[in-house]
Amino acid sequence: NAIKQLTATGGSKVYFTTGHGELSPFSGDPEGTSKLKDFITQEGFDVDTLNFAMVGKIPDDAAIIAIVGPKTDLFPTEVDSFLNFFKRGGKLLIMLEPGMADSFAAKLSEFGIEVGDNVIVDTSPMGRMFGASPEMPMVMGYDKTHAITKNFNVATMFPTARSVVASKEKKSQYNVVELAKTGEQSWAESKWHAQTAQFDENEDIKGPVPVACAVENPSRKPAPRMVVFGDPDFATNRYITFSGNKDIILNSVDWLGKQENLISIRPKNPEDRKLMLTPRQQQKIFYLSVVALPFLAIILAEIAWWRRQK
Repeated sequence: NAIKQLTATGGSKVYFTTGHGELSPFSGDPEGTSKLKDFITQEGFDVDTLNFAMVGKIPDDAAIIAIVGPKTDLFPTEVDSFLNFFKRGGKLLIMLEPGMADSFAAKLSEFGIEVGDNVIVDTSPMGRMFGASPEMPMVMGYDKTHAITKNFNVATMFPTARSVVASKEKKSQYNVVELAKTGEQSWAESKWHAQTAQFDENEDIKGPVPVACAVENPSRKPAPRMVVFGDPDFATNRYITFSGNKDIILNSVDWLGKQENLISIRPKNPEDRKLMLTPRQQQKIFYLSVVALPFLAIILAEIAWWRRQK
């Protein structure tokens, strides 16, 4: 960490947008992103919030604008300002929840990204090993040419994610790379409001399904850069320390901030290694520890008492 602090360029600021129900970098709740904020600070950036509707402009010291999990659509003036900031050489970090901010998501097609109106379903056994439910896809497929994921060899998990796919029609000035993809036993379910999910080859996207893309326009200086994830939850306090989640988001921040020398697979803090359980597994453990084991102890005690009486 000391070496990183010395090599990082000081004075760069990451602004997290507010005003549309975004995840807060100053919230320590499980659904907050205070750990992400702390990790970004360790990479050499300052972190602050930006309510564009209140201030009406992007601060001059903004290195990266982070739009993390807006629950409502951004205002047209905000969208125009953020995308113009990007076109002029700015850097955007975008994480979109399924069914949220769809109008903003649609605007990203201008840069060669298609954000799907779907939810990714993963039926692979690997997810079950980690206690993940089918709507929490596991990722082990990464692009080996891009700086963010070039040396990536650890699993990441994206709870309730949507697809983020490179457009089939290439936008001439933009290079789009699909950074991370789910496994073969997954698909992007278009009828995700239904009670049950079943793959439909005419409407759904068959796995592997891209869940993140990086965009760059190398012909312009400074080069516009953008990273889009189809899920914000993986970066919350609840999930960020799971396997490679922390690494892929911090690698993205370092790439956006032109700090490629900091991109790495970071050592894990043993205190942060948590066993993740589904609600059903939590219920089983509850009944086993609170009901079954005490009941068994009572039965064994009665048997022992009965034998002594005989």
